[in-house]
Amino acid sequence: MMEEALTLLLAQLLRMDRTIAIPLIHKLSIRERSDLLRQLTMAHKTGDARLTDYLLYAMECFEICNENRNILIHALYEVVDRTTATMRVSKRSKNNPLNEFKLELPLPMLRQTADEIGNTVNMMLDIWFCLTRRPSNTLIRKPARPHRLTPSQP
Repeated sequence: MMEEALTLLLAQLLRMDRTIAIPLIHKLSIRERSDLLRQLTMAHKTGDARLTDYLLYAMECFEICNENRNILIHALYEVVDRTTATMRVSKRSKNNPLNEFKLELPLPMLRQTADEIGNTVNMMLDIWFCLTRRPSNTLIRKPARPHRLTPSQP
């Protein structure tokens, strides 16, 4: 859903027919899409300073959530400590596969990470709604900035 929200925003800011924009956007990596949306936001300034601020904030949140998602998706499950309700995972460094990182994730933190992703997606879709429908009184909820999952080396 995060990627789809990003695609919708990009298609809108590109001001192209969606049937042309979406296939082009899908050829880009997530990082390229994120960078393009940031550049388009800065170039167009959307005509509304508040909306520009929301877009830039949404991109910041998106990048944190995407980083967290990538950590979780590529991590190797090790064990759950039932006493502390903590999941332990390991992940190899992308740049140096011999470098392994460990993460200890309390289950409430995993729930928080999922909620932050949902809040970010909701904000992105609220912004898309404003860009496509231009209601003058639409309230966009700006969620708290997501936390970063931080691996530690053994």
